[in-house]
Amino acid sequence: MNRNLYLPIPILTVGVLLYFQATAVRVAAEPKWTFTKGIEEVATDADTGKVYRIPRPENSDNGNLVLVFEIENPGVTANTFMITGEVKTSGFENDPNTFGFLEMWTHMPANPGGKEIAASFFSRTLGIAGGLKRLDAADSEWRKFVLPANLMEDERRPLKMTVNVSFPKQAAGSEIVEIRGLKLVDDASSFFGQANTENKSVLAANSSISWGLIIGLIVVGIILGVCVMLLINRLRKKQINSELDRIKAVDSVE
Repeated sequence: MNRNLYLPIPILTVGVLLYFQATAVRVAAEPKWTFTKGIEEVATDADTGKVYRIPRPENSDNGNLVLVFEIENPGVTANTFMITGEVKTSGFENDPNTFGFLEMWTHMPANPGGKEIAASFFSRTLGIAGGLKRLDAADSEWRKFVLPANLMEDERRPLKMTVNVSFPKQAAGSEIVEIRGLKLVDDASSFFGQANTENKSVLAANSSISWGLIIGLIVVGIILGVCVMLLINRLRKKQINSELDRIKAVDSVE
């Protein structure tokens, strides 16, 4: 038996494993999700995990804002990361000006390796489509959401992450938000790469529109210029003919 025939098998296996490792989204090691008292776990889905219900607060010190959960020492290693999951709403008024949003705060130390929070920044779902879409009456069915963060070249790592739900400021008071399938994704470079690509496409489209507008204005200017020249020539010719008729009239009298 020719053993050389079996040599490509382990090589191919390693190649496939390396490919999937390079292309897969890296999910951080299971962090400790500490949910706020009053956030109700209503069900467990076989595919998406636990389902949490967040009702609109009554007489809350934070108004329409609800702290949903915290993650202490999230353990992210990359400069980009995000919390993903699915969300749906109920009881929201069907009004484009009535909406809420999800909010993630990332709390940072002053220096790499620091143990005390010195700075914080947030990301919110205030878009009109996609994973960053705001919360409104259209979200009556489950949809995906994403709360991304980008530390750029910062060597510090988060000490804590908190996620809030902000309900509409003016509403009936019976709004409910439900979330499920929560994941903390370490290394969200693929998400930011997609966002950059979309931004470049928008810029390219805007650039094309600008050039089209400029060219269109030039063409219109040329056409108007030609029309004005023709009108001037016609008036001049009419003036010359009138002068010739006057001269002929004078000569005939003489």
